Amino acid sequence: MYTSCRRQGKNDNRVLYLARTQRDEKKMAKIACILAIIVAVVSLSSAAPASENNPTWTLARSMIQTKLHKMLANIPPEIIDQINAGIMTHSPAKREEEADNNIPTPQMIANEGYPAEIHSVTTEDGYILQMHRIPHGLAPGSGPGEGTKTPVFVQHGLLCSSADWVVTGPSEALGYKLADAGYDVWLGNIRGNTYSKNHVSLSPDESEFWQYDWDQHGKYDVPAMMDKISDVSGKQDMFYIGHSMGTTMFWVMSNERPEYRDRIKGMFALAPVARVDHMLSPISYIAPFVDEVNWIMTLFGLDEFLPSDAGINILADLFCIPGGWIQDVCSNILFILCGYDEPQLPQELLPTILGHTPAGTSTRTIVHYAQGVNSGAFQKYDFGPSGNMDAYGAPYPPEYDRDMITSPVYAYWADNDWLAHPEDVAWLMRGLPNLQLDYRVPLDMFNHLDYLWAIDVDILPQMIANEGYPAEIHSVTTEDGYILQMHRIPHGLAPGSGPGEGSKTPVFVQHGLLSSSADWVVTGPSEALGYKLADAGYDVWLGNSRGNTYSKNHWIMTLFGLDEFLPSDIGINIFADLFCIPGGWIQDVCSNILFLLGGYDEPQLPQPQMIANEGYPAEIHSVTTEDGYILQMHRIPHGLAPGSGPGEGTKTPVFVQHGLLSSSADWVVTGPSEALGYKLADAGYDVWLGNSRGNTYSKNHDLLPTILGHVPAGSSTRTIVHYAQGVNSGAFQKYDFGPSGNMDAYGTPYPPEYDRDMITSPVYAYWADNDWLAQPENINLKPQIISNDGYPSETHQVTTEDGYILEMHRIPHGVAPGSGPGEGSKTPVYVQHGILCSSADWVLSGPEESLAYKLADAGYDVWLGNLRGNTYSKGHESLTEKDSEFWQFDWDQHGKYDAPAMMDLITSVTGKQEMFYIGHSMGSTMFWVLSNERPEYRDRIKGMFALAPVSRVDHMMSPIASIAPFIDELSWILLYFGLDEFLPSDIGIGFLAELICIPGGWSAAICSNILFLICGFDEAQLNEELLPTILGHTPAGTSTRTMAHYAQQVNSGTFSKFDYGPTCNMETYGTPYPPEYERKMVTSPVYAYWSDNDWLAQPEVYSSNNVSMSLMCDHVLCHIQKLNIDKSNTSL
Repeated sequence: MYTSCRRQGKNDNRVLYLARTQRDEKKMAKIACILAIIVAVVSLSSAAPASENNPTWTLARSMIQTKLHKMLANIPPEIIDQINAGIMTHSPAKREEEADNNIPTPQMIANEGYPAEIHSVTTEDGYILQMHRIPHGLAPGSGPGEGTKTPVFVQHGLLCSSADWVVTGPSEALGYKLADAGYDVWLGNIRGNTYSKNHVSLSPDESEFWQYDWDQHGKYDVPAMMDKISDVSGKQDMFYIGHSMGTTMFWVMSNERPEYRDRIKGMFALAPVARVDHMLSPISYIAPFVDEVNWIMTLFGLDEFLPSDAGINILADLFCIPGGWIQDVCSNILFILCGYDEPQLPQELLPTILGHTPAGTSTRTIVHYAQGVNSGAFQKYDFGPSGNMDAYGAPYPPEYDRDMITSPVYAYWADNDWLAHPEDVAWLMRGLPNLQLDYRVPLDMFNHLDYLWAIDVDILPQMIANEGYPAEIHSVTTEDGYILQMHRIPHGLAPGSGPGEGSKTPVFVQHGLLSSSADWVVTGPSEALGYKLADAGYDVWLGNSRGNTYSKNHWIMTLFGLDEFLPSDIGINIFADLFCIPGGWIQDVCSNILFLLGGYDEPQLPQPQMIANEGYPAEIHSVTTEDGYILQMHRIPHGLAPGSGPGEGTKTPVFVQHGLLSSSADWVVTGPSEALGYKLADAGYDVWLGNSRGNTYSKNHDLLPTILGHVPAGSSTRTIVHYAQGVNSGAFQKYDFGPSGNMDAYGTPYPPEYDRDMITSPVYAYWADNDWLAQPENINLKPQIISNDGYPSETHQVTTEDGYILEMHRIPHGVAPGSGPGEGSKTPVYVQHGILCSSADWVLSGPEESLAYKLADAGYDVWLGNLRGNTYSKGHESLTEKDSEFWQFDWDQHGKYDAPAMMDLITSVTGKQEMFYIGHSMGSTMFWVLSNERPEYRDRIKGMFALAPVSRVDHMMSPIASIAPFIDELSWILLYFGLDEFLPSDIGIGFLAELICIPGGWSAAICSNILFLICGFDEAQLNEELLPTILGHTPAGTSTRTMAHYAQQVNSGTFSKFDYGPTCNMETYGTPYPPEYERKMVTSPVYAYWSDNDWLAQPEVYSSNNVSMSLMCDHVLCHIQKLNIDKSNTSL
């Protein structure tokens, strides 16, 4: 039952976690969501009957106007009026008056005076494709019967059609240029786009029609269209030009149908796409959801992805007015998937472009690319282990082989391409056995779609002839192993410069700093030196130095210093001696160089002395590890202080180990009065200073030159990579060799995590706020706050019945007179935080204000709970926070499992069954649940103190109520609110707090709004000086499902269990509707505190026979109000 009604998560969905680390993730998700809503709402008009009086159309028009007004609230009123008028012009009665922005491709061609033909071809699996042919051109020599008319098969890319090759007109469009150059031009349309929506037996209305991806495009569509070209033209050989997915399907064809590849005279790849794990497109943001097929189909229109339908056409006509202010919006809509280069966009053509693009494809095609983001491989569609066994005979999809792509390939790519990322293109290029040209477009902002419509697209070399000059690629390996790429123009085109003419003396042309061979040809034959030299009769060789765009075969070693990372070599030592003068102005520069990786604290820079100079004994010892590394240890066998000499005392050995990029020198460099090595020796210890594999030890001097002479002392690049992997994964785990390598090394596709429970030695941890490597949130020592305030603190863990590991923080006694250890009865008080909070909230405002300290000083034994999923309770017996399954909980599980487990822990430690309970916000909700689900616990509560109590929420004023109407669109909520975890308290939020929240500063109000966006706002009661600290701990995280549960209650007007939908409710509860919780089950004495300005806990919901007290505070601040404390046995 559980698996059928709840969304399943992989055991280790690393990509899901990686997505959370992207800073722009939520921004991009919101943009995508808003766009989806706009398109969906506007599209309602296309389904309305042809009567403006029809109620459906009236409602749709009203929704359109409402959505547009909300989303474009800052638009001047007169513009809004124009938009609304535009909507009216697209009502069913006036639809025939729409601008002609989407006339068919053949009609566009004919309108320009070029011949146009339509050809149909049926694939082996029954899809009927439409091809558009321009059999000849209009330029002299390109007419019918003139020239050889070699066929050129031009294939569009993702979400495009044949229209994209002609939409910019004869002077710019590639389709016309090729025809005028004497070629027989065939423009393909793949299954599922605007022109190829037919099948011998299926209809586009059937789900089965859309069960394809780019594997079928390459296996069936490309061969079928090639055969059609040969049948009609009588020519077997042809050129192939592919853009985007048009290249992907060619790589597939070369693998699946190798008999076709030899018919290709040359394959010209524009924005080539194969492996996509570096993709910047928002497609990468849906990658974590590829297994959630229902989610994707719901979000993107069932089986068809972004069809070119009436809704999108209306949107184009409404907003895309040439020169209008809203034209930028259209640009963003168009380029949200593919990247953005507004200066290259012919804006007057936007309505026409949007009338043809996006032209549609299957959702599965997008999923296939998203799978590539996850896997980092160029492979077939992943049906899951069982489906893969059926389809491929193996549990994993097979990879495509680059060695099978034997056709001559001419590749064109750009730096600003969101889909064809340069690193992915480089991987593809390195594996092509017949690569003829690897060309980077020399425009920084040139993007994925500019190959089709860019204003300056004519600066690219001719797609087939490449300006008519011959081009060769040669590789050469240097003595030290770098593989460099050279580009050769063996002869020119001018008279006397052809092959075999003249002496052809070689000319080696070498670029300068930060440049490449492209600089010698980019300005074309009339200007570029490369062409001029070739035309002058020279054999031109254009060099590329190591590390530039074309010579990065060893880029990792080039970047990080071969296999050793930042060695402490002569150059670094010389630099230190030259520049680091004590007290000199350039000392800051040295400091920054030193602390580039580890952080900077110049006032703490010390004066070092070496061991021998200080009269201390020093020994050098060598030790060989099991795997053959010879390590050097430095020993200080005794000290100089009285009682620490040789033979005096027990001399217990102390093993002192340095950290990243350091050495044993760090423990002595500051001298006897400061350095730990000397202090330990003088305290009577036998001091051993370790040096880990890969570092070096050198002589020391004074001040910064000495430090820089020793630090960095070197390490392997792999060591740095391992830490970088930890940043990506958010886990403490072994080295990641990639899925295949991990299988060999560990027997699983993912590296295993280290277990903190295995660290059983006594640990004494020292950390600081300004540590760049050891961030306080990673250390996660919240009880340190309590200790810093002088109170005792304990950390306890408890495992719930369903496997979650929760952390509780205890203040066993106070510091006020009569509250110390052994004084008073020490009745336990269980204090439970609310939504998006943690135990930290009860101590952040210090001993004078915080409730936890006040309770401890009043003689209570204070236990601060942390619910599953917050900052301190992200453990589980078998799941990790990367698993979607980890987050499948809400406040029902908090009450049913978390609260009882923590109550049992309190009793187990204290020996006391009874306790007080204080709950804020959701901390009260879960108590009502506990009283219903686990009634045996309620009698153990001497008194329940409810701060801002929450149960029924149908009067809620929080923005949570705004998402309530969309609650059945669970996919939408997951996308909008950050996957399965809702608003985690991560480094970014903490960093933002420190940057912006300056006490008394103008930005304090902004911080207030961030904090109170969900819960309400009472700036007068907010201690602005604490804002950075508060925001560093809040929000502390919960599951998206928890928020969804509250939103469901807004809709239902009830206080009930989670609603899985009728079918799953039947399986879970035995009824089609979730059962309600009963107030009468809450039999514990309840003391309720509420306020008028509470957005979550609205006054209308309160009707209690127990004690109720009204306070003037908001939802967040209620729990820090001063409560009257009674030390009697029955109340606080």
